[in-house]
Amino acid sequence: MGSPFEYSVCWILAILVLAQILFECVSLEFPSSISLSAGVLHAPPFAVISEKDVFGRYFGEEYSGFQPDMLERLVTFANKDNVNLTFSLHQAPKLYDNAFDLIANDCNTTANPNLNEDCLKYDFILGDFYSNGDRSLRAELSPPWLRTTISSVKYLDKKGRDYDTLTQVQVAKETVCVLSGTYLMDVVKQKFPLINYKECSSPENCIETLKSEKCVLYVEDELQLRYRATIDASLEVTREQLNSQFIIWPVRDNIDPVTYKLL
Repeated sequence: MGSPFEYSVCWILAILVLAQILFECVSLEFPSSISLSAGVLHAPPFAVISEKDVFGRYFGEEYSGFQPDMLERLVTFANKDNVNLTFSLHQAPKLYDNAFDLIANDCNTTANPNLNEDCLKYDFILGDFYSNGDRSLRAELSPPWLRTTISSVKYLDKKGRDYDTLTQVQVAKETVCVLSGTYLMDVVKQKFPLINYKECSSPENCIETLKSEKCVLYVEDELQLRYRATIDASLEVTREQLNSQFIIWPVRDNIDPVTYKLL
């Protein structure tokens, strides 16, 4: 299980990758001011959305986590090139597919019924999206800034049988929790078609379902699972790793090309 220090090193390296990409673009003529709007997916530790509460009064959302920190770094790097870069953050739809639809190039179609004006709200989605061919056809993808994999977590205080791999679960025809509306879910279902799947509306819902023993494993991005295991001693990440993935940000494909270079 990774330590908080190891996670910090991992994210520092990711920030340095983005910084290198930015510095490769310094020869371009950037405007003096750039403002970008981003839809944020709640996915700890990548991004955390919490309510801003002052003396019991609601004052909107607060955004924290590694990805908002990375945006702050980008602002700092841009300032060094005399570019006033600002980000306007807004809570995106909770499901990955729904969030991606809002920056896709197929709005106002049968496949994506969102109105065209709704698909202009965000310039990009701040989320831990996996890169794949279908997504690259529907939107621009930022350069990959982190490599991860698919894994699973188990509940240590359960009363039922213990499972360590999805192969074991498939043989036993047990149930696995997956987050609905994700590319990860499709990958796992294709690889293990005989498993029973319980689709959850949020990571928190998946954890609750796992602890109530309605599923024997929760399959998710390994970095997310390791983060949750560090703050919850009743969870343990299995050693199983499936399909290495590269994390990107989806970007509107009609965004200004010079601005896109910053991402």
